Amino acid sequence: MHLLLLGTVLAGGVTHSVDDEVSLRLELATQTRVDLVSAEGALQSEVRVSRVRPMLFLETESGQARGFFHAQVWHDEIELLDLFFDARLHPSGWVARTGVLKLPYTVYRQRPWFSLPLTEWSHTARAFGSERQIGTQVSGPAGGLHWTFGVFSGQNERAAHAIRLPALYGEPAQTRLSLTRSAGSAPRLHPELFFQLAAFGEGLEPREGRERTGSQPLALGGALSFAADAQPKHRQDMAARAAVEVMAQGHGLGLHAVGYTSIVPLTQGLAPGLHGGLVEMSLRVGPRFELALRAAGVWTSPALLRDAVTWRGAEGALDPRTPWSAELELGVGWNLFLPDARRIVMIEAQPRRDVLSDGTTRDRTLLRAQLQWLF
Repeated sequence: MHLLLLGTVLAGGVTHSVDDEVSLRLELATQTRVDLVSAEGALQSEVRVSRVRPMLFLETESGQARGFFHAQVWHDEIELLDLFFDARLHPSGWVARTGVLKLPYTVYRQRPWFSLPLTEWSHTARAFGSERQIGTQVSGPAGGLHWTFGVFSGQNERAAHAIRLPALYGEPAQTRLSLTRSAGSAPRLHPELFFQLAAFGEGLEPREGRERTGSQPLALGGALSFAADAQPKHRQDMAARAAVEVMAQGHGLGLHAVGYTSIVPLTQGLAPGLHGGLVEMSLRVGPRFELALRAAGVWTSPALLRDAVTWRGAEGALDPRTPWSAELELGVGWNLFLPDARRIVMIEAQPRRDVLSDGTTRDRTLLRAQLQWLF
């Protein structure tokens, strides 16, 4: 059992005008947690600062150009998360974005982490992304829809999301965005194309995981995301992945459902790879309380599982059965909004189960409490 007893999230910012045409905004978000871990009869405790994230926004008065810098500060390392620039291409709303950024893969992953109704991302994000890569995307409206097309390096720059495939083969994911440490081996660039098409009903806020007012009329939305890698590497890259999303917000309800699928390269040829699903819901109960629910799963196709087990056995892995056949997650949370609505006490429980390649299971439960404070 993994018990996360205390967490604090602080976020805030200040705006400064450089001159009459350019403004800067500096924000800081932090997350501190106290962990109690019980395993094999032993109890361990740890105080951990899991997020310290300064953010810098730059925008011209006309709105024609914007910039964003976002970093993670550890006690001995500074890690770049985002560094991109936006330029408006057309009065209708076409915008080009270039730099290091989250891929346009699922609306779910485009929202900030502190807008989630539960304290952390679902493990489907660790399996399918979207991760951060270097590239360029163009987005805009089209007849009531919103489209995004991007060309990226194909190289996952951070060992946080879209890392389940290499983990199946026992291969470590690398973080290449450290500003204070060596990036390791040179990246292998191979173009990866992304396309997303979304529709958002009036009043639906895609960057929010909840409906805050409790009285908004029901609004629906949906999205389709697709990615294709020109030269996927065995054990590292998905050759293609797709996701379908359904969203609803209104009358205190926030609902987000995602279905995932992928094709991966095996030792010989391509085959179905990882598949998954996520349903995340928040329901406002009166002016102060919110119920949050999550059910998610990631499944490994039989062909991919056989390939991973064979590879690990051939490489002399200590335990070739450890590739997961499935990862299952449930989450139940109870959130209390304090009077100013910018402080939220979040309490949740998450039972999890890993099904290994030989059919055995590993169960654990996470209990978390967190004060989220935006100022």
